[in-house]
Amino acid sequence: MGVTPDQSKYETWEWDGAADSFTKKSSTGPLPGDGHAIASDPLRNQTVLFGGIQFSGATWLWKSTAWSKPSVSGPEPRAGHSMVFDPIGQRIILAGGSRNGIFFDDTWSWNGSTWTRIVEHMPAELGARTGYIKSMAYDPNHGGVVAPTDVSTWVLVGTQWSELDDSAIRGPLAYDPNGKSLLSVLSNSAWWF
Repeated sequence: MGVTPDQSKYETWEWDGAADSFTKKSSTGPLPGDGHAIASDPLRNQTVLFGGIQFSGATWLWKSTAWSKPSVSGPEPRAGHSMVFDPIGQRIILAGGSRNGIFFDDTWSWNGSTWTRIVEHMPAELGARTGYIKSMAYDPNHGGVVAPTDVSTWVLVGTQWSELDDSAIRGPLAYDPNGKSLLSVLSNSAWWF
């Protein structure tokens, strides 16, 4: 049984599945929060955290044992967005989100040091009209980043969003390298695509 970290502190804990326990890694960094997104960049050995209700548009980087907060401009502050690493583009993709009832329909990339807006306005069916992009996953079968919405499923290849036929994907999404397919889990069901 693991230790439950104190949610009121600036602490970062790492889960060790083999030992079934948490290890405290840092006592400094971003505030505990809600609505942020986080993605790992294995190419640069960093994890990127952006946004959330408490973070005011700040970008935080985790490298092994410490957080840093680079002074960079980028996406407008938001919550409820999604992020994922794109190995073909060698970048982290950020899409969607909202703030104070305004939904964002842009897409950004992080190259390890700079944010760049790569899509100013996503298609209406993907962006502001559908709400949050709840999850994204890189899928080599589709050659890009796949994002399900409440209405349909989309893929980002380069800087172009296109609708897929797999409109049944509704839950959190991950790529399963063993099954060579996307895995979606919603409630007590799992689907592979």
